[in-house]
Parts: sequence; C-alpha cells; structure tokens
Amino acid sequence: MEVSKILVTGSARHYLGWGAAVIVPIGDLQLGMPGFSERRFRDFITATLKIPGVLYAGMGDYIDFASPSNRLILRDERLYDTSFRTMDDGAETASERFLRLMKGTEGKWVGIVSGHHLWQYRDGTTTDTRIAK
Repeated sequence: MEVSKILVTGSARHYLGWGAAVIVPIGDLQLGMPGFSERRFRDFITATLKIPGVLYAGMGDYIDFASPSNRLILRDERLYDTSFRTMDDGAETASERFLRLMKGTEGKWVGIVSGHHLWQYRDGTTTDTRIAK
C-alpha cells in the first residue's frame, strides 16, 4: 500500500459511550489473490464483531483487482468496449464479495482510505469509492 494523498470529505463527532474504543484496521487484504482465505477473514470479522463498541478503519487495498502498472496496461484505449465492461464487471464482483465478507460492520466505521490496488471505472469512481459508499 502507498499513500499518495489524503482527502477529507467530511467529519463528525461521536460520543462513544464507553471508556476505551477498539479500532480494528482492515486493509492490504488483496482479496482475490491465492493466499487470501475468505473463511479465515470472515471468522476474524465474526470474532471482532463480538467486541463491545468495536470500530473499523479501512486502510486500503481491499481487493486485488489491479495495481497501478496493471491499470496502465488495462486502460489501453485500443481495447474493445466489451473488454472494459468485462473488467468493470469483474471489479464489481470483487467489491461485492468484499462487502459480503464485511456484513455486520455497517455503521461501525471511522472511515476508509484508498489504496493502490483498485479498479477505476469509466465514470471516475473506483472500487474503493464504491466500497465506501
């Protein structure tokens, strides 16, 4: 993961209601790579959800769709539109898979940052911005 810029799009203050907060960082998963275990990760999320007042912080690289160098190659304008749609569909499938694994964490996030393993759709959004939504 590399940090190139930080963009703050909003802020909020929340009274947590307890003395200490446990913030679980989620990042550099690169879901889709051979070493990623969906079962082990889901077991981890299930265990952390049992912690009273747990919060999550997204650290980037949630899915491993394309690195910066891969995106340069895959964005070649000589590719057919159907190729772009196929890549968009694959990225969307990977994002949906990540979100299914995160079920139960809704409303427990302090925020997320974008990594560099992501897919940029032709409308300017990325897998990370869609995951954040």
